[in-house]
Amino acid sequence: MALRRDVKEGNIKIENYISEFEVLKKQIDELQRKLNTMDVVKKSGDTMSGDLKLDTDIALKRLTSTDGNKDLISLAFAKNGTFFLEDRINSNFNVFVYSPDKKEFIVGANTNLVKKTGDIITGLLRFNSLGQMLMAQPDSATGPSARGLHYADKDTDGSVNRGGIGRFKGANNGEEYLYMGFGTNPWDSQSGLIVRPDGSATLKGKKIATADNDTGWIKLPTTGVENIPDRILKYKRSGDQITVIGSVKYLASTTVFAT
Repeated sequence: MALRRDVKEGNIKIENYISEFEVLKKQIDELQRKLNTMDVVKKSGDTMSGDLKLDTDIALKRLTSTDGNKDLISLAFAKNGTFFLEDRINSNFNVFVYSPDKKEFIVGANTNLVKKTGDIITGLLRFNSLGQMLMAQPDSATGPSARGLHYADKDTDGSVNRGGIGRFKGANNGEEYLYMGFGTNPWDSQSGLIVRPDGSATLKGKKIATADNDTGWIKLPTTGVENIPDRILKYKRSGDQITVIGSVKYLASTTVFAT
């Protein structure tokens, strides 16, 4: 507090100045008390007990971080309810966008999430004991389709099949089968393993015998010959192989005695 000349010269008592200072201090303290009780948010930092609403009726509204010289990151709110995160350093690049109209959350930046539109998984994809994977195929009226798990030699060669397993579906409700094979067209029925809905299977176009057609030993009927006791003709089927055992006598060279 500086003393004026008249005080220094003894014309006015210093007690009067001290009294005026106390009055001013009381007024300042009262203003501060009122300010503390007002419903305002302090620039230095404060706590809001209610909602902060941004009116987007006229223009986009943002909550933006800054380093004092330039904007860094913004949470942006559009009139139609769209909400997104902007990278202000990189030309307002949309890191993510949520659209209430489509109910979609779209991530534009590189992330550890797998995108529905297609992505590359660099680690292990594991399904737990309850996990399932379902592949849907186009309607048969759109033409034939093959869907499954296909293999490529490297990331940059992803458009070239080296082999695969899956399901082939013909056009207009035509043939359908499961396939496993090599090459760019592993669903080719003439080059791989094919399993059809009835359980039959082919390998490179040739039918694979199954145990369903196997038999035990069956007596083979004969005509024009005589069977030898305890050595009658019998046959058994195992896969594509037919085994016949037994003996006959009085066989003419041109006689068909069993079929």
